Amino acid sequence: MLNINEVSEILGVGVQTVKDWADKGRIEFTSKENEYFFEKEAVDKFISETGIKLIKPEDSQKAIESLMKTYCKDHNIMNIMKSEDIEKLIKDNSSK
Repeated sequence: MLNINEVSEILGVGVQTVKDWADKGRIEFTSKENEYFFEKEAVDKFISETGIKLIKPEDSQKAIESLMKTYCKDHNIMNIMKSEDIEKLIKDNSSK
């Protein structure tokens, strides 16, 4: 059994997102004393059914840089922001 924090880490999303998905029936879970628990098989099924793309934390820097290069090329602009600043901007905007 996996707890909600472990599933959140596996899926690369926040705990609240996992709770929302579970409450909406998108991912199977059991609860005990208001805690969420997930079978590994249910998480694997969710991944395969949704096609969710997992980005390992160590790969996130490369993914951000690749997205920025593509965006800048497609929009004919020069990227002058550091990738750390872009990450901060994304985090700040996603929490709003």
